[in-house]
Amino acid sequence: MSSKKISVLLLIAVFLAGFQAGIIYSDHSSIFDDDVSQENEEKVVSEEIKSFEINHSLSQIRSEIFQESRESVVSVNHADRNIGDFSRSAVGSGFVYDDSGHIVTNYHVVSGGEIFDVTFLDDEVYTAELIGSDPYTDLAVLKIDDDKRDFEPLRRGDSSKIKVGEDVLAIGNPFGLEGSMTSGIVSHTNRMIPAVEQFSISNVIQTDAPINPGNSGGPLLNIEGEVIGINTAINTRDSTFSGIGFAVPSSTVERVIPVLKEEGFYQHPWLGVSGLDVTPAIAEEMDLEESRGFLVVEVVDDSPADKAGMLPGDRDAEIRGTDIMVGGDVIIGIDDVRITQLSEVLNYLARKEVGDTITVHVIRDNEEKSLELTLESRPEIN
Repeated sequence: MSSKKISVLLLIAVFLAGFQAGIIYSDHSSIFDDDVSQENEEKVVSEEIKSFEINHSLSQIRSEIFQESRESVVSVNHADRNIGDFSRSAVGSGFVYDDSGHIVTNYHVVSGGEIFDVTFLDDEVYTAELIGSDPYTDLAVLKIDDDKRDFEPLRRGDSSKIKVGEDVLAIGNPFGLEGSMTSGIVSHTNRMIPAVEQFSISNVIQTDAPINPGNSGGPLLNIEGEVIGINTAINTRDSTFSGIGFAVPSSTVERVIPVLKEEGFYQHPWLGVSGLDVTPAIAEEMDLEESRGFLVVEVVDDSPADKAGMLPGDRDAEIRGTDIMVGGDVIIGIDDVRITQLSEVLNYLARKEVGDTITVHVIRDNEEKSLELTLESRPEIN
């Protein structure tokens, strides 16, 4: 939404609040006791006016954002799943990425298909082809070839600037209910959620905006109407919203989607290790001076880490009732970046490319060592 429109809305809200103030003040003046000061009366009135202004302005802004975004949000269906059906329940959601007809959605929404029906909120249905997908970030790109429609891409924001507590809006098709919008706040940032196999998606946005099945692939918008994430998962056992949802950040979208459009796939830099964040109990078991870093438990054969000589765990230990392979290298830094946990390893690698050479700093036998390795692409999923 333009700053001009937001300013107009705020001016309207202030005008209405000023009109309402007289009513509010009149109502309160009769309930104050004689010993209540005029200053306290004015304070109560001021607080209620402020609350009215904020609530009225936000509701107007949300409505305006929905109206501006509704033509760019779509439902995505596998074209071969509705043959003979009387209804068209949405598999997931998506949004217009550019004016060439590219639609961004989740990998898990389109997995197993090649041709899809994309439905806009004006009930126009288009056939779209899957041109690229990446299971490791749960992102995919569809392409609609139609010269008659003017595609209106959503504006994209910078997810690296968002803060906990900011207002967000989720638009999509929960339970097949097209064009639904929910609101909430950013409840955390830089989360990690499982992707495929043993890999994770990093820098994920956590929100309390209600997200349900069918929302997957739809946009998470900031209060400016910009896409800051793509709704991808809910944290629940029964597949319904329970207070926590997750979105792939726009920073990841901006890095991956252009490559998917051109190449159809995205190469992720890979070390070839698995392990655990070092806890105080692990540090005590391994006689480490600090309980920080990432303990290497396994090293994949012929991986970059293996070629660089990184060592996995060599002995089994029971730590708080769990068997853990300890004794391996503990990653404490990459290049000039201090590492305290796995998420920081993944965040750093996300900024690198296949073929880059990095220096990994590890603790081995209570001594710091530096290992130089060349990043390779993650193996393909069978």
